[in-house]
Amino acid sequence: MITKAMLESGLEWVYRKTRVEVLINGNYLDVFVFPDFPKETRSIHLMINIAQDRARIDDLVGNGHETEHCDSGYGTVAMNVAIQALYSIYGVRPGSSESQSILVTGKVSSMGDPGGTEGIECRDRRNHFWASFGLSLADMSSADTSMKAPLSDLHLKIGGTTGNGTPKTVELEEFWPIGTRPSVLPSDLVLLQSEEVDTICAHKCISEDVVNNAFERLKRSQTIMSSITGLLGLATAGIVGVLPAIGIALTGVWVVNLTASRWSPAFKRWMMLDAEKRKSIGRLKAQIEELEGNHNGFLWRVFAKFNCGEFSSERYPDLAKASKDQCFSFISSRYEDYKYCLIHVRESLDA
Repeated sequence: MITKAMLESGLEWVYRKTRVEVLINGNYLDVFVFPDFPKETRSIHLMINIAQDRARIDDLVGNGHETEHCDSGYGTVAMNVAIQALYSIYGVRPGSSESQSILVTGKVSSMGDPGGTEGIECRDRRNHFWASFGLSLADMSSADTSMKAPLSDLHLKIGGTTGNGTPKTVELEEFWPIGTRPSVLPSDLVLLQSEEVDTICAHKCISEDVVNNAFERLKRSQTIMSSITGLLGLATAGIVGVLPAIGIALTGVWVVNLTASRWSPAFKRWMMLDAEKRKSIGRLKAQIEELEGNHNGFLWRVFAKFNCGEFSSERYPDLAKASKDQCFSFISSRYEDYKYCLIHVRESLDA
């Protein structure tokens, strides 16, 4: 259970390119959403003033009409997190009589809105946003109106994703202390024994050695055939002369190399193995990216729980960090290491 003390220290959550941070700073509950983590340092920022039996929504900035993040769902992420945090701060349960006595207020502001039709659209979008969480607005047709609701009336907006594919709803229980490794989740232990992880651990790619051996056999067959053809061409010197014989030999070698490079069984086998290797690696990379994308830093969490001995964070710190930061291209480029990590973790779990 998330407590007020935990919020005072600060919590964070990372999903793909989105990082969310929530903390109590003095008399304020701050929620920051970074939509392009870790590249972008600017954030959507929700500020809520907290008092003994009331909370006041002071501002939500960073996703206004003039930004690229307008109407992209990041404000919903921030508000969903904030509502859960308020329940933790006041130590009440959703729907309880205690939550009915805690008043949440605020005032909608049109500061910075454009004029004309676009300004009306901004007003309607903003008013609808706050009302969709259960807040009662004094005048829905006003661009600057007050709003209020008991905490018990506020509800999360379930479902949907942001502009970059982040779920708009995330349980506060999934957050971890800022800058620390998270505890392994119960769902992670189930996932470790799932068919999804089985598929990755059992995946066998055609090795580079197999492909290289096939290529070497192709080159050897080309060399043998070229040598034989060249000798046969030179053997015609007594009939056509030396220079014509050399020309015949060179032409024959060229034809043999061309044929061997396109239509010989050795060439076809090498091409088949190389193509299968690429497809096999592509499938494994896709499976790893899907696993990490659907389970948000899965390897990071389980690795922190089960690493030991020579297989420690000293050996794979960048892979564990990439899992935390959801850097998919880097994770999938280390597909063999990732698979080995999962196998080791499963062995540690069984032990």
